Amino acid sequence: MNLSDPNDVLNLFNTLIMKIVEETKKPTENLDLNERFYKQNMGQIAQIDVSILYLRLSSIFEQINELKTTIALENELHTCQSDYQTQLRQFCDDYQDIVNVASSIKSCLDQRSGLLGFFKGYGNPIETILSGKSYQLNYQQLRSKFSYHAVVLQQSEKKMLNVIAKDLDDFMVSFIR
Repeated sequence: MNLSDPNDVLNLFNTLIMKIVEETKKPTENLDLNERFYKQNMGQIAQIDVSILYLRLSSIFEQINELKTTIALENELHTCQSDYQTQLRQFCDDYQDIVNVASSIKSCLDQRSGLLGFFKGYGNPIETILSGKSYQLNYQQLRSKFSYHAVVLQQSEKKMLNVIAKDLDDFMVSFIR
């Protein structure tokens, strides 16, 4: 690829952004969203290791910065390393909240199964950690929290991608001039 051709550079950045989108979707791509698989889905979400997601996304962000630096050096442009860590940490914190709520929902559903659990119902509170704080939430509260944090996660992902896109857009504008 020719790093002085704007179309080639744009394609390289596009490929890296698509890798970010793939990585954010990968942990939940095999979920069956049919309501009868709710317990199974909560179990799968509860097992997501957010630290692995963090490492993979960090690696892609490093690739973006390295590519920007290489292009800048070859084309005698001024550029600086972008710090995507704030957005990445926020995204991963929001993702961890979803994992924690899913784990609590799974625990609640596991307690409910069986003869003894049938009589207990869903009213028993489960300890749940959200944003570093501990809460005692029952099943209905957990479902509400899960819905809320799913929306927060979507917004966090969108914000992270917007920051990256704006940064790369600014870089491309200076590159084309």
